Amino acid sequence: MKKRCELQSAECLYQCPEEKEAMETQIRIPRSRKNFAARLFRLAYPSGIALLAAGLLAVSGCSSGSSSAKPQVGVIAFTDVNGTPLTTPPTALTAGQGAYLDVNVTNDPHLLGANWGVYCGSQLPPGTPLPPGQIQDPSCGTFTPAHTMSGPIPSYVTSGAGYISLYNAPVNPPKQGVVTLYAYATSDHSVFSTVTLTINAIPISIQFAPPPPTTLEAGTGAQFKAVLSNDTANAGATWSAICSASDCGSFSPAKTASGGATTYTAPIGVPTGGTVKVVATSVTDPTKAVSAVIQIEPNSMSADTIVAGRLQAARQPVSDAQVTLYAAVTNETAQNGVANSGNAAPVAEAVTDQFGNFSIPNTYECPTPDTQMYLMTDGGNAGGGTNPDLALMAALGSCSTLATSHFVVNEATTVAAVYALSGFMSDPQHVGSAGASPTGIAAAFSTARDLVDATTGLIRVRTVSGEGIVPQAKIGSLANLLSACAQTAGSSQGDGSVCDQLFRATNFSTNSAMSSGVNASTTQATQAKNTVQALLDLARNAIGSASQPDSFTALYQLASLSDFFAPSLSTEPRDWTLAIQFPTGQKSTSVTALEAQSTNSTAANNTGPNTESNAEPSTDSAGNIWVHGSGNAMTEFVGGASCTGMPKALIAIAASSRSNP
Repeated sequence: MKKRCELQSAECLYQCPEEKEAMETQIRIPRSRKNFAARLFRLAYPSGIALLAAGLLAVSGCSSGSSSAKPQVGVIAFTDVNGTPLTTPPTALTAGQGAYLDVNVTNDPHLLGANWGVYCGSQLPPGTPLPPGQIQDPSCGTFTPAHTMSGPIPSYVTSGAGYISLYNAPVNPPKQGVVTLYAYATSDHSVFSTVTLTINAIPISIQFAPPPPTTLEAGTGAQFKAVLSNDTANAGATWSAICSASDCGSFSPAKTASGGATTYTAPIGVPTGGTVKVVATSVTDPTKAVSAVIQIEPNSMSADTIVAGRLQAARQPVSDAQVTLYAAVTNETAQNGVANSGNAAPVAEAVTDQFGNFSIPNTYECPTPDTQMYLMTDGGNAGGGTNPDLALMAALGSCSTLATSHFVVNEATTVAAVYALSGFMSDPQHVGSAGASPTGIAAAFSTARDLVDATTGLIRVRTVSGEGIVPQAKIGSLANLLSACAQTAGSSQGDGSVCDQLFRATNFSTNSAMSSGVNASTTQATQAKNTVQALLDLARNAIGSASQPDSFTALYQLASLSDFFAPSLSTEPRDWTLAIQFPTGQKSTSVTALEAQSTNSTAANNTGPNTESNAEPSTDSAGNIWVHGSGNAMTEFVGGASCTGMPKALIAIAASSRSNP
């Protein structure tokens, strides 16, 4: 008991029994309070232990350790690593950034110090305790250590260890964007001090990897990549090109993930000034972008090139594909000796490079300036392997205009060309006839241009005249139908692959016995062997076949496998016709002129009031069927004249399409 009385002053410093016992053993305090203080000072000062130094104050005037007053927690102070207060305290931190803090706790007789906590959000009302478990939530940040001694830090201490805590902000900013830091008295958690900080995201940075080339030839392509750092949304980058001309080149795709590749195709001609600036912009933060200036040089083949373009499928460049330029056969071109005995008139060929680019040299003369030209592609690799089933098409227009344009061949241009030219096609290599008039062929090519722009590969919203409403969604679904096969390595008959399913579903020569497995060899004999032929079979049977009642369902399901073209159909269609709506009955002057040789020109060009009950369908020289509705409304069914039994069915379809376009 005598010992305990002698240690009464030391109890002001140490509250734990083991610490008191250590004090008894190591310090051995003498009876005299004066000698005790002097000896304790000699032990404490050389070692720099702040806690023992504080004991001197306790010896000279320490109470019994009890107090009725609450402790007081001072203002939270921001310091450097040594505990020196910062001149300008921060009001915000970047995600993951750290800050040193300390706090003075007064009326803390047992020197228990402060505990630290953090809350995701603005400061809670005074006296409100932290939500249970909130201080352990690392998403709000962490403290090291989570407990500090009572300040102020003694002047003779060279390190702030024990007095300061390092707060590390969360790696990602909290949802509210702010955190509140709490320092509360260890002896009484209801007494605390707070400071609220804004937590900012680490700025996004973007850079090319590797750097783009400094020069490109006109019409050629190159792959670019952009890598984004600190893009927590993983939204990637959008690509654009800026120059002094209307054609600055194009990107495919126009949006990439971080590190994803896009193919840039330079403009077909050298723009004014000779340069193009390519830009990659962060989707998450559009203020962050990276750019490079590329010198566009004349193409070494420009003087001899008649057609240049890019082949794409499933939004990817198609490499190593054969591209053939054809002239549509008419009675005029046949007389000029251009067409061969099979009515196919191949003009020139090329092979696509790794970026899908091709250039066809001018090695021939146009049969006539107005001869209609088209491109047909065979095979190639769209990313899924070499695909022998892949065939695509684009209707270009008059031969005299080819050298001034750059074309895109893709699934959408194929849909437009096949449907518009279906009345003049026997297979992908044969368009036209020695008995066809140039006017009829020109009208069919004009219809293809109304559906899709072959210079961009984009589906139109309205026809070239602006009067007709293009069936974007149905064209998009038909294009996606081809994409589903295009992105594979092809098929073998009967293997159940995507391409095989496409060819089976468009094989409308199959009778009911064949569909149940009988005479399977006969079924395969009539089955398409490439995507253009399959689409041509569908265009000719666009209202369905009684022998294959489930074929449309199969086609819609295949089209739904891809989403490369939008908009697309959200439900299975009743038919696969392509119908252009003319609400006012006003067609473009050019189309009307081309319809002069229509089989029923009076009905076709009648824009007066009419009713569906007495509406008579008419066929124009392009093979399109026109159906009148109420008032001046008209519907143009593209290539409808090639389909057996279409007129009556098209009148019913036209009537219902106005309420469900």
